Amino acid sequence: MKTFKTGIIGLGTVSRTHRNALAQLDHVELTAVSDVKPEKKDELPEGVHFYQDYEEMLARGNIDIAISSWTSRSDKFQYEEICEENILLYMSPEDPILKDIDVSGNDVDHPVYIPPELLNGTTIIMTKPVNSTSRTVAQILTLCDIKPGKRMYVGSCNTAYSLAAEGMGVAFFPRSSYFFPGYHKKPACCTVTDPPCRRKIVAAYRKEDLLSNIKKSFIDVVKQVVIENRLY
Repeated sequence: MKTFKTGIIGLGTVSRTHRNALAQLDHVELTAVSDVKPEKKDELPEGVHFYQDYEEMLARGNIDIAISSWTSRSDKFQYEEICEENILLYMSPEDPILKDIDVSGNDVDHPVYIPPELLNGTTIIMTKPVNSTSRTVAQILTLCDIKPGKRMYVGSCNTAYSLAAEGMGVAFFPRSSYFFPGYHKKPACCTVTDPPCRRKIVAAYRKEDLLSNIKKSFIDVVKQVVIENRLY
C-alpha cells in the first residue's frame, strides 16, 4: 500500500494531537509542516521539511494531504472536514466570576455555562494574533459581544493555560488543550455558548489534485482514529 506523505499546518499546542493521530496510522509519514514562527523549525525531527507559508507547503511540499485547524482558508485549495472540536473557556475554579456558579463535576465534556457578559472587563489570555487559535478567540469575543478589560498576549497555548489555571485571567482554548500534562493545576472548564463554539479540523489538498479513492480512504481512517480515541 502507498505511504501517504502528510503535512501539518500550524505547530501550536493542538498540533501534538494531530501528530498523535497520524502516528497511529499505518502507511503515513509526516514529511512537512508550516508555521509562521521560524523558531518552530527546531522542534521538528530530522527529515521533516519546514515552511513559514502554508500555501507554499501545500504547493511545493511534496505531500499528498495536510491536516489543519487553521481559521482562514485559501481559494487555491480544497478542504475535507475531519471533525469538529469544542472551544472551551478555562479559568481558575476560585475565579470571582464563578462565586455563584456551581462548577462541581465540570470537565471538558460537561463545561459550565457562563453568561458572556460576566467576562466584560476581565483579562483574556491569548496567544499572539498570528496564531490560528487567537483568531478563533477573536471571533468568539465578537460573536458574544465580550469586551475584555485587557488582552494578555503570551507565547504559547501552554503558558496561557497555566496562567488561566492560576487565576491570572481566563483563556479560550480547544478541548484537547485540557489533556496536555504541562501544568499541575486543572482549571474549570466553561463555555459562553450552549452548545460550545466549535472549529473544524480539515484536510487540505490542491484543487488540481482530485480526491482519489485512496486519499478518501486515508481521510476516513483518520476520522475513525479520532472518533475511537476521542483525540479532539
